Amino acid sequence: MDATVDKSRIRQLAETALKKAQEHCLALHFDPAPHKDQLTNLVIQEIKTALADIAHDKTYGGPAMAYALTQPFFQGIYFNDSSRRAAEALAVQLQQQQQQPRPPQIH
Repeated sequence: MDATVDKSRIRQLAETALKKAQEHCLALHFDPAPHKDQLTNLVIQEIKTALADIAHDKTYGGPAMAYALTQPFFQGIYFNDSSRRAAEALAVQLQQQQQQPRPPQIH
């Protein structure tokens, strides 16, 4: 975990990211409620990616970037993007599930 984002801040940002992911799902015209666990797992994956991106950009982005990434506003940008990516990934997964042929049912 990157030391510039403390655990309580990560929890707060993750909860916000999940709520925003649900809003993104609604904007994509599907109800996220039946897929809550799947969406939660996708948000968790994207949060991990956001933390890795923050750590990478802090390390290689130079002093100005390293300082900026200690600020909640800039950290929030990474987390907000993670909520959008999670919602889009869920939409793709659901679309792929609908396109897969279903086995015939035996009566």
